[in-house]
Amino acid sequence: MGIDTKKEEGFRSEIYKDSRGIKTVGQGFNIQDAVMRSMLPADVASGKRAITQAENNEAYNKRMALAQRDAKAYLGAQIYDALDKERQGVFNDLSYNMGLPTLSKFVQLKTATQGNNWTKAAQALLNSNYARQVPNRARRNAAILTGQGK
Repeated sequence: MGIDTKKEEGFRSEIYKDSRGIKTVGQGFNIQDAVMRSMLPADVASGKRAITQAENNEAYNKRMALAQRDAKAYLGAQIYDALDKERQGVFNDLSYNMGLPTLSKFVQLKTATQGNNWTKAAQALLNSNYARQVPNRARRNAAILTGQGK
Protein backbone atom coordinates (compact mmCIF):
# COMPACT_ATOMS: atom_id res chain seq x y z
CA MET A 1 0.00 0.00 0.00
CA GLY A 2 1.47 3.30 -1.06
CA ILE A 3 0.92 6.88 -0.07
CA ASP A 4 -2.63 8.23 -0.41
CA THR A 5 -2.16 11.80 -1.65
CA LYS A 6 -5.88 12.59 -1.36
CA LYS A 7 -5.87 11.56 2.29
CA GLU A 8 -2.59 13.38 2.95
CA GLU A 9 -3.95 16.61 1.49
CA GLY A 10 -7.37 16.41 3.10
CA PHE A 11 -10.35 18.29 1.66
CA ARG A 12 -11.75 21.72 2.38
CA SER A 13 -14.49 23.17 0.22
CA GLU A 14 -13.85 26.75 1.39
CA ILE A 15 -10.70 28.72 0.62
CA TYR A 16 -8.18 28.73 3.48
CA LYS A 17 -4.54 29.65 4.01
CA ASP A 18 -2.18 26.71 4.29
CA SER A 19 0.69 26.42 6.77
CA ARG A 20 2.76 28.83 4.65
CA GLY A 21 -0.06 31.36 4.20
CA ILE A 22 -0.90 30.33 0.62
CA LYS A 23 -4.55 30.55 -0.42
CA THR A 24 -5.72 27.00 -0.95
CA VAL A 25 -8.94 25.11 -1.64
CA GLY A 26 -10.11 21.54 -2.13
CA GLN A 27 -7.42 18.88 -2.09
CA GLY A 28 -4.56 21.31 -1.36
CA PHE A 29 -4.97 23.37 -4.54
CA ASN A 30 -2.78 26.49 -4.47
CA ILE A 31 -5.10 29.06 -6.04
CA GLN A 32 -2.27 31.58 -6.23
CA ASP A 33 -0.67 29.37 -8.89
CA ALA A 34 -1.81 30.19 -12.44
CA VAL A 35 -1.65 26.58 -13.64
CA MET A 36 -3.77 25.39 -10.72
CA ARG A 37 -6.25 28.23 -11.18
CA SER A 38 -6.71 27.13 -14.80
CA MET A 39 -7.83 23.70 -13.52
CA LEU A 40 -10.57 25.20 -11.33
CA PRO A 41 -13.86 26.93 -12.13
CA ALA A 42 -13.16 30.69 -12.34
CA ASP A 43 -15.55 31.58 -9.53
CA VAL A 44 -13.91 29.05 -7.21
CA ALA A 45 -10.39 30.24 -8.08
CA SER A 46 -11.44 33.84 -7.44
CA GLY A 47 -12.89 32.95 -4.03
CA LYS A 48 -16.52 33.73 -4.92
CA ARG A 49 -17.74 30.29 -3.89
CA ALA A 50 -16.71 26.96 -2.40
CA ILE A 51 -15.60 24.04 -4.53
CA THR A 52 -17.94 21.07 -4.92
CA GLN A 53 -16.72 17.51 -4.44
CA ALA A 54 -17.23 16.80 -8.16
CA GLU A 55 -15.20 19.88 -9.16
CA ASN A 56 -12.55 18.91 -6.62
CA ASN A 57 -12.29 15.39 -8.02
CA GLU A 58 -11.91 16.70 -11.57
CA ALA A 59 -9.23 19.20 -10.52
CA TYR A 60 -7.46 16.55 -8.42
CA ASN A 61 -7.24 14.20 -11.39
CA LYS A 62 -5.78 16.96 -13.57
CA ARG A 63 -3.33 18.02 -10.84
CA MET A 64 -2.24 14.43 -10.19
CA ALA A 65 -1.66 13.84 -13.91
CA LEU A 66 0.58 16.92 -13.92
CA ALA A 67 2.35 15.70 -10.76
CA GLN A 68 3.04 12.33 -12.41
CA ARG A 69 4.48 14.01 -15.53
CA ASP A 70 6.62 16.25 -13.33
CA ALA A 71 7.84 13.32 -11.21
CA LYS A 72 8.85 11.50 -14.38
CA ALA A 73 10.62 14.64 -15.65
CA TYR A 74 12.43 15.02 -12.32
CA LEU A 75 13.79 11.48 -12.25
CA GLY A 76 13.95 10.83 -15.97
CA ALA A 77 11.50 8.48 -17.68
CA GLN A 78 13.80 5.45 -17.57
CA ILE A 79 14.37 5.70 -13.79
CA TYR A 80 10.73 6.55 -13.00
CA ASP A 81 9.33 3.74 -15.15
CA ALA A 82 11.67 1.21 -13.49
CA LEU A 83 10.32 2.03 -10.00
CA ASP A 84 7.60 -0.04 -8.39
CA LYS A 85 4.17 1.59 -8.09
CA GLU A 86 4.66 2.48 -4.41
CA ARG A 87 7.89 4.38 -5.06
CA GLN A 88 6.39 6.06 -8.12
CA GLY A 89 3.57 7.08 -5.78
CA VAL A 90 6.06 8.73 -3.41
CA PHE A 91 7.50 10.84 -6.21
CA ASN A 92 4.02 11.66 -7.50
CA ASP A 93 3.05 12.74 -3.98
CA LEU A 94 6.17 14.86 -3.57
CA SER A 95 5.54 16.52 -6.91
CA TYR A 96 1.88 17.09 -6.08
CA ASN A 97 2.74 18.60 -2.72
CA MET A 98 5.60 20.89 -3.70
CA GLY A 99 5.67 21.14 -7.50
CA LEU A 100 8.51 20.46 -9.89
CA PRO A 101 10.52 23.65 -9.25
CA THR A 102 10.90 22.78 -5.56
CA LEU A 103 11.25 19.03 -6.11
CA SER A 104 14.07 19.73 -8.59
CA LYS A 105 16.12 21.14 -5.71
CA PHE A 106 16.22 17.68 -4.07
CA VAL A 107 19.49 16.71 -5.74
CA GLN A 108 20.59 14.17 -3.11
CA LEU A 109 17.20 12.44 -3.27
CA LYS A 110 17.46 12.17 -7.04
CA THR A 111 21.05 10.91 -6.97
CA ALA A 112 20.26 8.29 -4.32
CA THR A 113 17.19 7.15 -6.26
CA GLN A 114 19.17 6.85 -9.48
CA GLY A 115 21.62 4.62 -7.59
CA ASN A 116 18.84 2.58 -5.92
CA ASN A 117 20.22 3.65 -2.54
CA TRP A 118 16.91 3.81 -0.70
CA THR A 119 18.42 4.46 2.73
CA LYS A 120 20.16 7.59 1.42
CA ALA A 121 17.05 8.60 -0.52
CA ALA A 122 14.98 8.39 2.67
CA GLN A 123 17.63 10.31 4.63
CA ALA A 124 17.68 13.06 2.00
CA LEU A 125 13.92 13.36 2.25
CA LEU A 126 13.92 13.41 6.06
CA ASN A 127 16.72 16.01 6.21
CA SER A 128 14.73 18.62 4.29
CA ASN A 129 12.46 21.59 4.88
CA TYR A 130 9.68 19.44 3.44
CA ALA A 131 10.09 17.02 6.37
CA ARG A 132 10.02 19.88 8.84
CA GLN A 133 6.79 21.22 7.28
CA VAL A 134 4.97 17.87 6.99
CA PRO A 135 6.89 15.46 9.25
CA ASN A 136 4.37 12.62 9.36
CA ARG A 137 3.87 12.62 5.61
CA ALA A 138 7.64 12.74 5.08
CA ARG A 139 8.15 9.76 7.41
CA ARG A 140 5.48 7.76 5.55
CA ASN A 141 7.11 8.56 2.20
CA ALA A 142 10.58 7.73 3.54
CA ALA A 143 9.32 4.38 4.85
CA ILE A 144 7.94 3.53 1.42
CA LEU A 145 11.25 4.42 -0.21
CA THR A 146 13.12 2.03 2.09
CA GLY A 147 10.59 -0.73 1.50
CA GLN A 148 9.22 -0.59 5.05
CA GLY A 149 6.02 1.28 4.26
CA LYS A 150 4.52 -1.05 1.70
